[in-house]
Amino acid sequence: MRSTLESAGFPAEKTEVSITRTPTGLEVEAIEAAVHVEDECVVAQLRGGSVTLAVLPVLETGFCFVGDQR
Repeated sequence: MRSTLESAGFPAEKTEVSITRTPTGLEVEAIEAAVHVEDECVVAQLRGGSVTLAVLPVLETGFCFVGDQR
């Protein structure tokens, strides 16, 4: 997902992608990606072949996701 976003022209430093496997090695049910665009985050969730999009505010940290998985 990260390489697809970068191929579409989104800079790597503005792109965040969730993990694809749990700490125990299982596949996750959904993958999320966010791109920091100006003062907003464009967030996409891929689950079961469907994509959901939302535009959310940037967190105080300057990132779109909470935590250290980017």
